[in-house]
Amino acid sequence: VARTYFHDYWEFQSIPNAMFTLFRCFTDTCETYDGYLIPEILYRRYGVGFQYIYIGVTMLIYVGLFNLIMAVFIDNVTKSQNQRKQKELGETAARTEARLKIMLAKCVNDPVRGEDGKESTTLGRLSAEAVRKLRSLTQVGVFRNQAEEAAAANESFKIIQDSDVVITRQIFQAWLKDPDFVRILEDAEVDVSNKFELFNILDVDHGGALSADEVVTGLMSLRGDVSKGDVVSILLRVRDLTYRVEQVQLKLLGDSDDTQQEAEPRTPQEHRHNSFHEEHRHPGLGLHGNARHTVK
Repeated sequence: VARTYFHDYWEFQSIPNAMFTLFRCFTDTCETYDGYLIPEILYRRYGVGFQYIYIGVTMLIYVGLFNLIMAVFIDNVTKSQNQRKQKELGETAARTEARLKIMLAKCVNDPVRGEDGKESTTLGRLSAEAVRKLRSLTQVGVFRNQAEEAAAANESFKIIQDSDVVITRQIFQAWLKDPDFVRILEDAEVDVSNKFELFNILDVDHGGALSADEVVTGLMSLRGDVSKGDVVSILLRVRDLTYRVEQVQLKLLGDSDDTQQEAEPRTPQEHRHNSFHEEHRHPGLGLHGNARHTVK
């Protein structure tokens, strides 16, 4: 095609020259070796038809092909990054949970972290012995390795659970103003861009207060981005819940039909028919269930 229509130009006299010229037109300046613009020369020679073809091919290459290649590349990079991030979240889950438990114990044991300097309701639930143990377990720099940190976190968390500690909205909002608490959440990959909505997210029963288990379990579930596993888990739970509701509905409808049949009034013919069968089943009983007396 190049030799047929552009044989006057050295840039198109052979296939290698034509391919290299097209490559220059789509990546660099589309000029002849003398410095003249090739699209302008061809437009003057072939008119509006070449203009439409040139614009269409240019849009196809730049907007279509290049963007497609870039989109595939970005998609592969994003998918790989998400997989690596999910793997890191799984590998650091145990240590992150331990740090959250220790931070929770510090917040519960420190009245300053509760009601802005006032004695919090959570501290009032702890005995003096529990306060002393929590203070010793949550001291900074006492953990030599992750095993000791995990053991201290589990022990302090058990003390909080046994003491039935309740975190109210005011206390939790005060904790969110503490830089140490916020830094722990950020290290745990918990989104704190709208941190004052965290209490509503964690308070699933709308009781107005959180237990220690609700705080730790909820924050661990909020780590990272939404994954395919999270969506599938919700889908399976909804499907199971729907099945259970349908079973309850069928059971209630069955009981309602049985009750309705028992409560329906009987006609005199049905009553005599049932009494006849009842008499034959129990020969010694009359229509009303009284024993017959044989008169000799």
